[in-house]
Amino acid sequence: MTQAPTQCLLLVGAGHANIAVILRLLMHPDPSVRLIVVHPQGDALYSGMLPAVLARDLPPEALSIDVQALTERAGGWFIRGEITRVDPDDSCVFVKRPDWMGGESLPCLRYDHLILNTGAEPGIPFPSTHPALYPVKPLSRFMAQLPAIDHALHAQRSPSLAIVGGGPAGLELAFAARRRYGCDLPITLIGKRGLHEDPGLRAGRKAIERALTRHQIAWIPKTEIIEATDGQVRSSDGRLFSATMVWVATPVQPPRWITETALSRCPEGFLQVTETFQCRGHPAIFAVGDLASLPSPRARSGVMAVRGGQYLATHLERLLQSQPLPAFRPQRRWLTLLNTGDQRAIAIRGRWSVEGAWVFRWKQWIDQRFMDRFQMQPMANDPMHCEGCAAKLSGRALRQTLPGQAIQDASYFKIGSETAALSLDALTHCLSDPALMGCLAVRHAASDLYAAGAQTGAVVNCIGVQRSSHQALMLTEFQWVLHGISQEVSRLGLQMAGGHTLSLEQAMVGVSVTGPVHRRIDKSNAQPGDVFWLTGPIGTGLLFAGIRQGLISGRKVDEFFARWIQAPPLHLAAHEALAVGATAMTDVTGFGVAGHLSEMLGDNAPLFEWQAQPALYPEVIAAARNGLRSSAVPENWQYTHPSLRTHASWACYDPQTGGPLLIAIPAQRSEALADALRRAGFTPQCIGHLVDPTS
Repeated sequence: MTQAPTQCLLLVGAGHANIAVILRLLMHPDPSVRLIVVHPQGDALYSGMLPAVLARDLPPEALSIDVQALTERAGGWFIRGEITRVDPDDSCVFVKRPDWMGGESLPCLRYDHLILNTGAEPGIPFPSTHPALYPVKPLSRFMAQLPAIDHALHAQRSPSLAIVGGGPAGLELAFAARRRYGCDLPITLIGKRGLHEDPGLRAGRKAIERALTRHQIAWIPKTEIIEATDGQVRSSDGRLFSATMVWVATPVQPPRWITETALSRCPEGFLQVTETFQCRGHPAIFAVGDLASLPSPRARSGVMAVRGGQYLATHLERLLQSQPLPAFRPQRRWLTLLNTGDQRAIAIRGRWSVEGAWVFRWKQWIDQRFMDRFQMQPMANDPMHCEGCAAKLSGRALRQTLPGQAIQDASYFKIGSETAALSLDALTHCLSDPALMGCLAVRHAASDLYAAGAQTGAVVNCIGVQRSSHQALMLTEFQWVLHGISQEVSRLGLQMAGGHTLSLEQAMVGVSVTGPVHRRIDKSNAQPGDVFWLTGPIGTGLLFAGIRQGLISGRKVDEFFARWIQAPPLHLAAHEALAVGATAMTDVTGFGVAGHLSEMLGDNAPLFEWQAQPALYPEVIAAARNGLRSSAVPENWQYTHPSLRTHASWACYDPQTGGPLLIAIPAQRSEALADALRRAGFTPQCIGHLVDPTS
């Protein structure tokens, strides 16, 4: 029996500090802790490597730390979300989905210990109507905009770039931009202070000035920009600087959610923390990184965030036991390494400075050693069984137990003179986000009724949460799963009709759906000459297996969910299929395309001719080529009729959770079905046809 969690450690944001805490729990697991990480996307970007990536010395993926993989390998929940408010009196955090997932409000998250490490917001200390102004923070947004930035600078007739912010970040951006865009692009770097006025840069002033001259970068110190308009920026003394594009690397400002939170703030608006990073008056809440203002203030930098993370990770056991923590002693000076974009770098510490190619190699070694700590090795030989629909009993076992019984997607029954359909599905958690599991379970169950020619009307659920002596932990999990179910029920226009709850060692969610039958359609009614269409791609079994084995990154999972959220509901596909005259239909789930095709064809399986292999979701193609398989694939191969195995690709045996519909239709109506599905937003694909033995 596994130990149940008894307390919740909630990490909001995946800055350098919180990543260090996650790594600590991964290396030293604590079964008594439920770890929950809230972050807007599956990865976090390491700013220290940005100049090398912009200079094309490293690929963009070199910046990425896979926070989802770290969290789930540490046994935690990974929630794609953003904080909106903290209620310290009720020990809860209010969150919402990021805008790319729809921005919906989510149930609050209760905590025993909370670490805030969301970073700050870009500080743009001047009004702007400039159409091409880009703050460098948040880094994830800047990197997402980089292709558009590249295109704009190459497409403009007379491009020019102004970088506002003369600190280390602005300097490295200027050097990297010169390397990226070549010597013909006019680059102007504008700073409020001179290099000699910055304690962290003073000793390297001459080397920096030489590098600026070498790269033909116009350096404008002691200049405050007060406005950016189309094609230019204006300083407080009235000077105008040409700029068809502006990058802003000025100091950050507090994020907006802080203003909605009853936590103590310093005059600049950041969270006031003690010398142990605890928010004043709220010892269960910690803030670190750009959010925090220490009693002995230090400049906001990646170095301070990393040091804060090391401190919290080192003393995590004391933190979790609410024991007194030793004071954090921030260093007064630290090493600054400036990448000059030409595979050289400048090192500065105190009054000491040195420059050279070897310094660049040293910086690369330091950065790579830091990143290597967070790279997860794939678990390609993981013997654990996949979850979701892959966790069901094999098709062969069901046939042995239920010999001779017709396998249908739903059961039909009469209510008076009306025919209704009923189906039940249950999933173990293949996602660590309970709300997404609730949503997935409804989609998965509802597809049975759509395939049976019915319309879902009522939904009953059974939610099994992970057992704990801490009632708040079970309540939070229940609320999150129920929220996901409710959201999808509302989206599909269904009615919630009740449910049941359980506390289990392993979480699960079951959904039963029932509704009226518009036109009964038997899955085994395919006729000779029928053409078979899938309503969309497959690969969810690969996706969930890849997440589990560390072979599909959090960023790829983001791409999948961005696509999945926007997908049209399957009842639209079923409606079009029935309207055009489909003869048979099923939903592709745990037995894979080949297994469910076998059920449709029965003794006619030898007459099926493959025309094309099912298309995979783009996010799983690379991992599939490298040999990724779901643990259910061997059993699904055994379940498939031998005649179908000859030309079926291995992907045909991939178990699908919430997969597409498989529709059989007479050849003369085949293109009409395809056109109707495309108009409804689907991407149909023809996989083959049933040969007419008399033809």
